Amino acid sequence: MGGTIKAGTYRSLTIAGRCTLTAKGTAHVRANVVVRGHAILDTLTTGTFNVDGDLTVQNDGVAALGCNDEVGCPTESNDHIGGNLTGNDAWAVIVEQEHVGGNVSIIGGGGSMDCTSTGLDGGPFSPTVHDSTVGGNVVIRRLHTC
Repeated sequence: MGGTIKAGTYRSLTIAGRCTLTAKGTAHVRANVVVRGHAILDTLTTGTFNVDGDLTVQNDGVAALGCNDEVGCPTESNDHIGGNLTGNDAWAVIVEQEHVGGNVSIIGGGGSMDCTSTGLDGGPFSPTVHDSTVGGNVVIRRLHTC
């Protein structure tokens, strides 16, 4: 199960398949976002993704957040996460051009030692926090990556 996250306001979101943010408009989540195990949240688009609460990536989940020219976007995103961003044994948490109001904590995970495959579906999986602002602390530990 998966699909497109369309522009609009959501009370909360639980990602259970592969979901991609629309390329136009703003998706606003008033509470929390959870990316379940083996699910993929892809916001590497020119759309805007704003979360008032926390964003959590569970065991073996993937979250690709934000957008800029380094990941193929013609413009930079103006996304924000109001609370904390947490990855617990996630395959990948990729953060490009985001504003995180709270803490970023990526503990364990990674999953792939195969550096020949690319993309969100096959890795190599590794965390990235790049061109972003974080209002709290950043902790990245115990990763298994190429």
